[in-house]
Amino acid sequence: MRPHIEATFPLAKATEAHTLLENGQTAGKIVLVVEHRNTDRPHRRGCSLP
Repeated sequence: MRPHIEATFPLAKATEAHTLLENGQTAGKIVLVVEHRNTDRPHRRGCSLP
């Protein structure tokens, strides 16, 4: 079973994402996307540690 993702927002628009949740206009999860600036190393999915 997979969660339903209603929308994704860049971290810079977290306020908009929060407003959407508060208004009860979602049927699924809201995802905040964090941009990685260091492109020298690969992105490890699901891991927040360097």
